[in-house]
Amino acid sequence: MMAVQPLVSQLHPMNMTSRAVTILTTILVVAASNTFCAAVEAADSTLHVNTTSAPTYCDSLPWDASLTYRVQSWGGEGMHSASAIVSDALLPATFGIPLGLFAYGHLGTDNMSRSRYATETGLQALVTELITYSLVVGAKAITDRDRPFIAFPTCIVGYQHPYGTSMPSGHAAGSSALATTLILRYPQWYVIAPAAAYAAFTGFARLNLGVHYITDVVVGYAIGIGTALLVDALSSSLFDAADPLLPPEEQFTRLPLLSITLPL
Repeated sequence: MMAVQPLVSQLHPMNMTSRAVTILTTILVVAASNTFCAAVEAADSTLHVNTTSAPTYCDSLPWDASLTYRVQSWGGEGMHSASAIVSDALLPATFGIPLGLFAYGHLGTDNMSRSRYATETGLQALVTELITYSLVVGAKAITDRDRPFIAFPTCIVGYQHPYGTSMPSGHAAGSSALATTLILRYPQWYVIAPAAAYAAFTGFARLNLGVHYITDVVVGYAIGIGTALLVDALSSSLFDAADPLLPPEEQFTRLPLLSITLPL
């Protein structure tokens, strides 16, 4: 008798390597870069003002304010509505998904290892978000930067009026922290693609609404991704400390996806 086992099993922490972390970071950076590449080209056009007409105040904005000014003109009211929906969904997503995963693991499934893994993922994501938002609050207090629609009210419209200062973007930090954690824990294309797209569009939405500069968004991404990678590196210690809150570990074993026995 010969047992044919699959070479790859999914959704297990032991499968993660340093190469996966490198690929993850590259994906999020590329996603964000692609989202803003056209915006950078639009901002560059401000350097070539038509000499046949007199320049206006909005033509001489600082480069990052000019970028926000250009991006928020894209798509009209439909894009502003979509940006507002994505922005408003941040807190429900960044706390609802971790708590949902944590609760799902405790509800019990046919696969105990899957229950344990889901609960661990929810805990890891929740801790990551709490640390991320703490860092964002501290950084905002230090930088004390006015939002674009406050600093340049003649040119930039605030389609939302959020509380607090501009640098860094809490939305960019929170969305990228959640996306990074989910991708590290579930490195499958159907998780990677929507998670990276959500984080990238959230950053774009903050510019489109006139409430952030791109520098705010980039720093927010750095905080979110960095925090998620750090918490993931320390996840074993985290799970050991939180073991009383997690489902039993004795049945936390990896099962093959497919097992075929062939007679010889």
